[in-house]
Amino acid sequence: MTETAPLMEEDEQRRQQLLSLAEKLFLQLVKLFLRHNIQLKELEHALRWAGIQIAAKDPEFAIEDRDEGYKQSYSSMAVTTGLTRQEISARINDKHAQVTAPDQSTNRLIRILTGWRTDEGYQDENGNPRDIPVRGGPPSFHQLCIRYGHDTPTRPIADALVKNGNVEWIGDRTNHSRDKVLRFKTAVVTAPLFSMADIEMLKQISSDFVYTLQEACNDTVSPQPKLLEAYFNDIAESKELEALDYVKSEMTAFNSKIIEGLKRFRAKNEEPVVRLGVGSYSIRRAPLTLNNEEGTNNSTDEE
Repeated sequence: MTETAPLMEEDEQRRQQLLSLAEKLFLQLVKLFLRHNIQLKELEHALRWAGIQIAAKDPEFAIEDRDEGYKQSYSSMAVTTGLTRQEISARINDKHAQVTAPDQSTNRLIRILTGWRTDEGYQDENGNPRDIPVRGGPPSFHQLCIRYGHDTPTRPIADALVKNGNVEWIGDRTNHSRDKVLRFKTAVVTAPLFSMADIEMLKQISSDFVYTLQEACNDTVSPQPKLLEAYFNDIAESKELEALDYVKSEMTAFNSKIIEGLKRFRAKNEEPVVRLGVGSYSIRRAPLTLNNEEGTNNSTDEE
């Protein structure tokens, strides 16, 4: 075994641990986005574009060229991201593609509802969406899925739309035959109330948190930021809300104290400035991923 073999093995172990970390992050992020009708194709598009932006703009990932020194060319970005030069070039030069996923990535439910509402073959004499059977030739929900949903499975799509309140079953609900009929109700694909201001705040908080996370895993950063958690695994369910109110109260007081304390470090005149602070959050029924003993006071110090 060569001297580099143990280093390669350690590097691969670290890669696998980081991939496991990515899976944990994605599990909760995907849950959030699916709840708001953002599908995996759209998330994949956003992830690829994020990788291209980092490879193109972050000096950490610049690759040295024999003739031109450090630069970010399509070739160097392809090496960094694993994407092809053609895809990188297309995404960078297509401003529309940078912010919007291709049509085949848009939400199937929205496409199907739009087709039902606008296709003349699926309208009644007044121009409204007509009642249609699930199966059979056009106009049927099965044919609607083929045409506007890129041949998505009919029954799961129908069940999803019924659950969302977009359509309803009509007729005998006890009849489980294949000739059920669907009625159009609304084209609005709803999600739990979440204001634009909430989303803007979440963007900043999540950006700060994940930035801190990647800095904590960067050996070249000194001093490294610290991630701390304090929690109990055996809070009485009957006292959950009372405990949560206590946590929120303490967080508010702590944040106010930090804000006041940081004021004395403010830059004066034309001094260079940096962004620095602390983020706090409450944990409620989150899955435990650390191998700590339950029923104990668990305080973790993660790097």
